[in-house]
Amino acid sequence: MLVTFNSDSDRVETWLNLADAIAAINGIPQSNSTTNYEAAIQDAIAGFNDTDGRGDFATHDNFVYFLSDGAPTTGGNPGDNSITDGTLANWDGLLENPANQIDHVYAVGLGTGIPGGASNPNLIDVARPDGDNNAPNTVILVDDFNDLSATLTGTIGTPIVGNILNGANESDPDAPAAN
Repeated sequence: MLVTFNSDSDRVETWLNLADAIAAINGIPQSNSTTNYEAAIQDAIAGFNDTDGRGDFATHDNFVYFLSDGAPTTGGNPGDNSITDGTLANWDGLLENPANQIDHVYAVGLGTGIPGGASNPNLIDVARPDGDNNAPNTVILVDDFNDLSATLTGTIGTPIVGNILNGANESDPDAPAAN
């Protein structure tokens, strides 16, 4: 699922295969200089609860990535536009519901204009809406957009290739040689 957001948000279909997800990401429109975390989280909740075509979470990892280049500037609470308590509670309920099998939440701040850096309260609210760390959740800062692909790829781990029956593992330099 992909949710884009600026002054509002838009859910691009709900569940996408890899090719469609890449095309949707490449088609994200330029920002209009506003950021609405509230609408984005609400759309993500609605999309996640749309189970048509979602697949079986037992067959794949289930990661949430929230990427933003700044603090919320519209929507949400009056004054600071932060995510409202009601939306945070709904988001936390979705993230911590064992049936949803959320493995990790990454709130990613892009660029050098993230107030407070990794301690940005808005990104922390996305990653840990009730202040705990269930499921494991992380705030990541990516100062240089050229590093985004490598940073996100690094969050999914390294695939292990080999034959566990004969002890050969091509990804592990300490593994015994294949027989």
